[in-house]
Formats: sequence, structure tokens, C-alpha cells
Amino acid sequence: MITKFAFDNVNGATPNNTQFIEIDSSLILSTTQNLNSVTNIILKNPVDKILLINKNINYNRFEIYNQEGKLLLKNNETYQIDVSHFNSGIYYLKIIISGSRDYTLKFIKR
Repeated sequence: MITKFAFDNVNGATPNNTQFIEIDSSLILSTTQNLNSVTNIILKNPVDKILLINKNINYNRFEIYNQEGKLLLKNNETYQIDVSHFNSGIYYLKIIISGSRDYTLKFIKR
């Protein structure tokens, strides 16, 4: 389910400058932060070689897990993650935002 949210004066935007974000709630598995502040984090899903993360997301690090919960990859902030060496299947991207806020999202590797 995709939900569209409207915000005024977001991240230093000028007053009366309404911005919109869309959230695909079927891709968000868990969060410790209010979903209203999330934009589309994964820009292309399914993924072939490079997992693209929205550059408007200000985060500290990421972790990628397989379906068994095994940590496969972790790194500091980057917006292009090479997953070409992963087998086809379902994986979980955990985005850690400043402090204890995090999001876990599902993505498919072709």
C-alpha cells in the first residue's frame, strides 16, 4: 500500500512550499521512528547490481541481512551499494539513522 504525505517547511524548505513523499508500507518491516518522516529509501526494487538509496536520506550506516538473519554487509553512509555478488533472492536493508532510529526494508536481488 502506497501512502502519500504532504509536509510544509520540511528540512529548511521555504514556508508554504508543500513537499510530498510516498511510502510503500509493504516494504517497511520495522521502525523505531515515525514513518511520516521517511521518503522512498530504496530507489529501485528489485535490484540487479547496485542498490540505490535515496540521497535525501541522512543516515549513519547500513546493514544487509539474508532471510536467515545473517549479516552479509555493513558500511558507513553510501548511496550506491554493490550487491552484484549476492545470489538472487530476498534481502533486508537496515538503515541506521542518527541516534537509535532505524528502518528495515525488504529488497529483491535478481
